[in-house]
Amino acid sequence: MALNTASFAVFFAVFYAVYALVLSRPRHKLVALVAGGLSFYAAAGIEHVPLLLLSLAISYGFGLAIERARADRARRRRRLLLGCTLSLGLLAVFKYTGFVTSTLDAALETLGLAHALPALRVVLPVGISFYTFQSVSYLVDVSRRARPAERDLLRFAAWVTFFPPLVAGPIVRARMFLPQLEKLSPPEWLDVRRGILLFALGLAKKTVADLVAPTADALFRGASSASTLDAWTGLLAYAAQMYGDFSGWSDMAIGCAAVLGFALPRNFDLPYLSASPVEVWSRWHISLSTWLRDYLFWPLGTRHPYRSLIVTWTLCGLWHGASWMYVGWGLYWGVLIALTHWLNAHLGERVVPRAAVVVQLPLTFYLWLVGLALFGAATPGDTLRIVASTVRGAQPSVLDAAAALSLAGVGLALVVPHAVDWLVLRRPAVAERAPILWGLALAGLVFSIAFGEPGQQFIYWRF
Repeated sequence: MALNTASFAVFFAVFYAVYALVLSRPRHKLVALVAGGLSFYAAAGIEHVPLLLLSLAISYGFGLAIERARADRARRRRRLLLGCTLSLGLLAVFKYTGFVTSTLDAALETLGLAHALPALRVVLPVGISFYTFQSVSYLVDVSRRARPAERDLLRFAAWVTFFPPLVAGPIVRARMFLPQLEKLSPPEWLDVRRGILLFALGLAKKTVADLVAPTADALFRGASSASTLDAWTGLLAYAAQMYGDFSGWSDMAIGCAAVLGFALPRNFDLPYLSASPVEVWSRWHISLSTWLRDYLFWPLGTRHPYRSLIVTWTLCGLWHGASWMYVGWGLYWGVLIALTHWLNAHLGERVVPRAAVVVQLPLTFYLWLVGLALFGAATPGDTLRIVASTVRGAQPSVLDAAAALSLAGVGLALVVPHAVDWLVLRRPAVAERAPILWGLALAGLVFSIAFGEPGQQFIYWRF
């Protein structure tokens, strides 16, 4: 069940009426949260509910086992390793089985050996990457004594199955969310208002993403014959689509949670205004980049930090999808981020003055577009052709009325969401004044109703 559907609107209205207006006892509210989360997840595929429950049971049981071994470091580490292996193993089976078999088959063919490996197609459960990462972070935090193991199974299940971020994030850590389940006080009116605003703006962003999607798709379908104008328009459209789609879901999820009285972590912070590759990933999908830092980069060690960065981001690419193109995308960002840290360490502001931000902003955004070409293209050759077309196209550019209108529309799709986000994030006192807040919320809803296609799938459901 996507957050931009009529069925979700009905589901949330019924759930809110029961949870916030009828139930008063905390235990009853916890039961409602679990039942609501499982119902929400079942709507996306009831056959995958047992997998969610199995993942929940593994993380709950091993959390308690790790805490019982608190005094024995070696035993605690073994239990942590086994718990994480089981959790990540479920993800690996469902997400990478086909990728591994197809890669082995291709390797056998290259070596001239007989290859008849079965083509295994395993349906990817929605949200498995997100709730698996949440489970792993919980086990590691318990092992590090960053938080005690949760003994209340109902409260633990309410965290794992909390429906707004369940299938596409943000990644919500137990140490942030579980304390919120201890009181379950009614939401403050200011939080409800802000939640409504975020949901409406997120829905509008999703609508923007769907409107520019055909322009981006056209570029990737015609990568071999794109003009310079086509390449720039298509890549800018893809940038607008990715931002609108994913930050739109995050805003809607955070908004729903706020209406229910819960705080979720911010997941985007004006990423297209970044001045370096490092800064991009402190602003884009923040819950993932901080997860990678805390649970992958630091355990890999800082003795060889550049190598650890490259490994971390290559695995990040693999997390996004079972494809060598995603692996290449992760490697691309790992190298860029490692190189940025190296330049900062050896050169810093002695060579790059603060005024150079005028150059750094467009350069960083262009590097982002190159990454998008790698992320969205079907083959490395298509990526190279698209990137080359941004300098010299395969066909002459024709700036007729239709092309100019398309480029202008894509520009608005990039600028307007960032401008509204800047107001909401940087000037909350202004954005939360009643006339502005309700005006923005109404505008977002009217725009979405007028131009949107309810039910369009979110991109990050694939990951």
